[in-house]
Amino acid sequence: MSADERSAAFRVDIEDLISGSEPALATSEQAAAPVSTPKAIAPTVAVAEPSRFSGRFDWPVRGPVLRGFGRFSSGQINQGINIGAPRGTSIAAAADGVVAYVGQDIPAYGTLILVRHGDGWISAYGYADSITVSRGQKVVRGQTIAKSGASPYSGEPQLHFEIRNGLKPVNPVGYLPSRS
Repeated sequence: MSADERSAAFRVDIEDLISGSEPALATSEQAAAPVSTPKAIAPTVAVAEPSRFSGRFDWPVRGPVLRGFGRFSSGQINQGINIGAPRGTSIAAAADGVVAYVGQDIPAYGTLILVRHGDGWISAYGYADSITVSRGQKVVRGQTIAKSGASPYSGEPQLHFEIRNGLKPVNPVGYLPSRS
């Protein structure tokens, strides 16, 4: 197999990032990040998630839902929702947590941020244009973590947002406050 064929066959998805990209925690003292981490933690250092989830998510951006959660007649599956937002709009952490991942290892998500919230809850923010947090940094609900970019498929400015309970994606709309 050539290098190009091996590269084409290699596939990473969010489940890989959630379950396989970090080492085991040695002790909570070694893995816990201070409240304001000035630089990214190396990928070889585990990130401790909060022990308990506060039980509340907020909308990460204001804007129309461009594409909902679930399976479509075309056969495509959206494991989150896509929210329209002008390029450069502040993306807020949907709940308190710790940044577990920042990167571009999954081309379909563009620049992706994963935040662990405790009790197995994780939120994902895709299509970011610029990042304002680093791996291992603690964040609070409403804190700006990135600026919105565009879908790599349509070029339309938006945020791809997911909520997961463990590895299972859930419909974010059911966990977000109703809009007025």
